Amino acid sequence: YKMKGKVVRPAMVTVNKKWLYLVRGRFTLKEQQKKDDEIHEYEKLKEILETIKLEYQMERNKKNSFETRAGFIIAFLSAIIISVIEKFNLKNTINLFNVNLTFGILIKILLGIILIISLIVICFSVFQMINIKFYNNLEIKEINDEFLKQSRKKLLKLLIFMYRDVIEQHRKLHKKNAEILKRIITILLIFLLSFFFYVSF
Repeated sequence: YKMKGKVVRPAMVTVNKKWLYLVRGRFTLKEQQKKDDEIHEYEKLKEILETIKLEYQMERNKKNSFETRAGFIIAFLSAIIISVIEKFNLKNTINLFNVNLTFGILIKILLGIILIISLIVICFSVFQMINIKFYNNLEIKEINDEFLKQSRKKLLKLLIFMYRDVIEQHRKLHKKNAEILKRIITILLIFLLSFFFYVSF
């Protein structure tokens, strides 16, 4: 064979062809590996998105469950407080300061003070629970034409981050609500015990 005026042996041409096929094969393998990696990452992001959507739904269910419990507790508290106020006479408690102080009267005065403080704390906590910050939802306004122009992989990442931010806010509010509810129940028990001993003296 002749190549640029030089005689090339057939063996050399065969070697060059093999080298060319080898280079092409390597280049094709790299492209295929890159495509496989992109598909793998995309599938991984889809799985993460599905998982985080389930977490979001669980947080929403917690919110609904808490609102139901809070409604029952507020109704129960209202009934108890109304019945206690009917039997608890603040004027009589104040008048106890003007009589001869005995151990029984001192205990009754202290119990009356505890009742009043407990009632104030309960009312404040209930107001705090009702007046709690609204739960965020997925920000639909951010899904616009500019948002949809992104690549599939970037869209998945953006959605994951959007869900993550909402879930974080929900969890903070759940924690705050749980603390308020725990405080209400604790103070309510103190309130009821104080009232029981108050009427016993």
